Amino acid sequence: MDPSCFLPVLPVTQQRLNYIIIQRHGCARQEAAASGYRASRVRSHDRDVMAGPSPIPSLPPEPAACMERSPERRESALKFLIPVTSRHAIQKSGLSPVHSAVDGQSMQCLELLIDNGFDVNELLAEHLSENYGDKRMTALFFAVSNKDVLCTEILLKAGANPNLDPLNCILVAVRSGSYEIVRLLLVHNANVNCYFMLVNDTHFPSAIQYALNDEIMLRMLLNNGYQVERCFDCLHGDMYGGSFTWTTSEEVLPGWTSCVIKDTHFCDFITVSWMRHLIGKIIRVLVDYMDYVPICSKLKSILEVQNEWEEIQEIIGNPRQLKHLCRLKLRKLFGLERLQNLSSVKRVPVPPLLKSYLLYKEYDLYGKGLHFDT
Repeated sequence: MDPSCFLPVLPVTQQRLNYIIIQRHGCARQEAAASGYRASRVRSHDRDVMAGPSPIPSLPPEPAACMERSPERRESALKFLIPVTSRHAIQKSGLSPVHSAVDGQSMQCLELLIDNGFDVNELLAEHLSENYGDKRMTALFFAVSNKDVLCTEILLKAGANPNLDPLNCILVAVRSGSYEIVRLLLVHNANVNCYFMLVNDTHFPSAIQYALNDEIMLRMLLNNGYQVERCFDCLHGDMYGGSFTWTTSEEVLPGWTSCVIKDTHFCDFITVSWMRHLIGKIIRVLVDYMDYVPICSKLKSILEVQNEWEEIQEIIGNPRQLKHLCRLKLRKLFGLERLQNLSSVKRVPVPPLLKSYLLYKEYDLYGKGLHFDT
């Protein structure tokens, strides 16, 4: 089964989001906010609604307050609603106003909610998450799927965890070709080696399958610690006729679940007829991130007719440069999390040129275009 079928979503309309929160009690106040009424007018409605012997409990801020077209009206309505709203009622509704602000792409509302202590890692209730084919749960997922760079950056800076959704945010961003969002996610420790939580049918981490025709994206993943070794881990034996040695112990991989359909190896994945023209370019890039490259017999038979085969054979048939081997060793000792955290790298007492080499900056095609200072 093709995992990409989980990426297209069936969006919940704004009206549906509104009805999730609007309920019988207190709806006059929230409808007034949704219509952009002034705070004084809202208070007047409040007094009418709240009249009676039994006070009506406050309800969550209306999502329409975050989706009103006028930014000024959105902020005005939200500023009034936040202090008079029960956080318990928000939790019971299953929909955080942070989700509504992000889904409405309202940066001002999002910042206001964060300033008032709303949790950026609040999860969508299960019965709401099930309305989406991708089972999204976090506000960050909404921002990434909307290709909203600003909201994505705000959420990540406020402490949003990029690894909470069943379908990891990094997979959505890579598939959509959103370079800046991918960069932001990786800087904030997105799991570049994640697998599909719903359907896992590859032996290698999932992200690379959406970057095979895009060297910029491919190198972004590899520079940030993608486990390239797993792309050469197969059962076909090496190009010299030897067999690979397999351990009997079962390896537990992050994100690997009991619903695995089959364990598709990378060589089987890229040697299908409609991808064969890419194999030479892909393998040439991958060898830049390895020491020994165990090209299997299946890959070799196809690579031999590729334009890049002569160069690949020259690289893998000779000892690698000592500086390259040292880089691989240092990156392994450094650890993926510290490599992705640029502030940690900057504190390492080594020359800037060595730091750049350690981070594969010569292969950072996206960063070169934007002149990132590392």
